[in-house]
Amino acid sequence: MQKENKVKEYLRTSPRFQDALPEEQMKLSQLLSRYEQYEDAMKLWYETLRGNWNNENSYMVYIGLIATKDNVPILDADVVDINTTFSIVNDFDESKTYTIVDSPDLSFNEIGLDHYIAKGAINKKTGDTFVTNHPQKKTWSIQEIVSKYVGLFRKSKSEFNEIFPNSKKMYSLQVREGREFEDIKPFIDNRADVVNNIGDSYQKQPIPISSLAKSAKENVVKLWQYLLSNKAIKVNVNTPSYQSKEPTKNNNGYIVDAITLYLIFRLEVHNNIKEYLDNIAIVQGTLDLFLQLKEKDIFEPQMTISRQDGGYYRQDVSIENVQNSKIFFQDLYDWAIENCETIPADGNLANEHENFKELFDLSTRETLIAAKSSDRTLLTDDRNLREVVDKSFGINGIFSKDILYWDIVTEDLKYYNYLHQLRQINCIYLPLELGELWHWICNCKIINNKFIPNDEVQEIKKYKDDFLNITNFDQGYLEYMQYSRTAIINVITHILISGDTYKQVRVDWIMDNLYFNYDIFNLNEQVTKETELCSFLTSRALLFYVQNSSVKSKNYMDWIEEKFIQHNKSSNLIKNVANALIEDLFISKDLFTLEQTSLYINNFISQLPVAIKNEVEKIRGW
Repeated sequence: MQKENKVKEYLRTSPRFQDALPEEQMKLSQLLSRYEQYEDAMKLWYETLRGNWNNENSYMVYIGLIATKDNVPILDADVVDINTTFSIVNDFDESKTYTIVDSPDLSFNEIGLDHYIAKGAINKKTGDTFVTNHPQKKTWSIQEIVSKYVGLFRKSKSEFNEIFPNSKKMYSLQVREGREFEDIKPFIDNRADVVNNIGDSYQKQPIPISSLAKSAKENVVKLWQYLLSNKAIKVNVNTPSYQSKEPTKNNNGYIVDAITLYLIFRLEVHNNIKEYLDNIAIVQGTLDLFLQLKEKDIFEPQMTISRQDGGYYRQDVSIENVQNSKIFFQDLYDWAIENCETIPADGNLANEHENFKELFDLSTRETLIAAKSSDRTLLTDDRNLREVVDKSFGINGIFSKDILYWDIVTEDLKYYNYLHQLRQINCIYLPLELGELWHWICNCKIINNKFIPNDEVQEIKKYKDDFLNITNFDQGYLEYMQYSRTAIINVITHILISGDTYKQVRVDWIMDNLYFNYDIFNLNEQVTKETELCSFLTSRALLFYVQNSSVKSKNYMDWIEEKFIQHNKSSNLIKNVANALIEDLFISKDLFTLEQTSLYINNFISQLPVAIKNEVEKIRGW
């Protein structure tokens, strides 16, 4: 506590880096906020954003500072005073918006207390009037009063949005068939950078998707789709297999936001969640979003050019594609009408939270108001939204993944089918869904001492081949397949070195049903570092079976040696495995003397297949 107080004092009294770059000022403001120096953080960031409209990071951090505050006095404004922004209209229908500050700059519509408008408006409330005589008599009515920080947020949105593309497509660019796209690559790059910045902001800052969508003037469901392609999967469907606590039921029911309803419908788990929760509500704004998406018109085939990890990819957009999308959103709309109660967004956010309404798109704002007034639990997979509303609005939330675990993972193959649906959304899901798959295979199925039935093994193998034998993608997707195998190997490695009761059972199951059935030595030639991956897995399998007396150990060892002899890269594989084994030997044994280490290694080597044993002896050199 003493150390924390010293940090707070240092931050409170430190220079404000007025001449520093926005990125450096941003770091300081985040530190100030972290140590609860909220007012200093807001003041610093007001000056930073004020002169840096087009700095995406500055803008996103500013949103975060506002969104994470709970009734901070600096954001409240009931009367016109210093540090407030107020809107006025006169009897000639002229409207103005001014901000009163100590050191005004008229180019920012800032005025001082000595300005004739400020003199007339000072201490007035919304609805009050005042008269000015400069240069002629006018009667002004005060329309709205907000903190200057909220006022800057509004003003900067219009400026900031200039860096966003005018088209509704942010990450990719749709063009007509036959058009060359070399000349539009810089434009695509700009769009990709913007979306990546948005994705990073969601990951690093507590900014709800709704706020990002409003800033980008984008349909919140469409933005959610963009982020799902490479970002949000990490936080939205990474169901933890170790979770075992059933979600608490709310007798008042639940209310689901638009993006979560889209996701669970896309993954075809909507009926499961409906059955589990029973009473689910939505607001009219959610239905309106789906109607917008289903009413998209297209009259000719198009193609989409997008950037992905430095490469450009073309995807044809046919009339059929668009029609299927329209059918999907029509089905989603119909399901929501039939299965969800549509409740009104009656009431308003509490006065102390009025500032937050600037942060959300209409559908999300209506959902929050309805959740608060009806005392329902908010079902949302937007991690940041849940954190904000829980802290600031007192609205309890739940993730769909919590329900999916309880209702689906425990029902064996349902969870696998759920993962399989992810591939239908975007192939970039492959690495994570495979990681989830193997985590499920190796953990979830053992929870109740229950092994996978033989009929399910065949079903899993069918899906596994579907995942791993993809050959009709370009090099970019093959690289993702590489990451998928890495994820698999990491999971298996974790199992091999874990010390729990079921380690033997799990490894036996992996070797019996997966290692043998899918020839790990015959991976696609185009996937890079093939031999290293084979070696990595093989070395750990060998290490486990030499260290643990298994009745199947010799069979596995003989099989591995046979594969090494047959494989056309056997010499490279042997060298790689030998190197990996040498490293593993020293890492896996916590021995105190060189003599003990040497004895252990000699005993280990004596049990290895001949080809690998000879190579290990050469590498070891003793």
